[in-house]
Amino acid sequence: MKSLLVLAVLETEDRYRASSTFFKNKKKLDVTKHSKRAHSYVRRPLNFKAPFCFFWADGHSHDFSKSELYFSNFDGTIYKLPYTMEGDFAKPERISL
Repeated sequence: MKSLLVLAVLETEDRYRASSTFFKNKKKLDVTKHSKRAHSYVRRPLNFKAPFCFFWADGHSHDFSKSELYFSNFDGTIYKLPYTMEGDFAKPERISL
């Protein structure tokens, strides 16, 4: 059986108890669908500014694998950071997963 890996944005009425009321949250949108690798360590930065609203890494859940870094806004626009950096700064690539 093939697993369907999805990263979704959820909305909650109570931002201070969102984790304890997880199943009462409403799904706003699927950011990714049918991903080949698992998404992990999704985080929202403090004092974030769009489009850097949350970021995550991907990779195989149980085996050593390639892992890439992504960030997105709450509308589902996704950017991937370069796998190798040629300098101190690089432009992220806008993608759709």
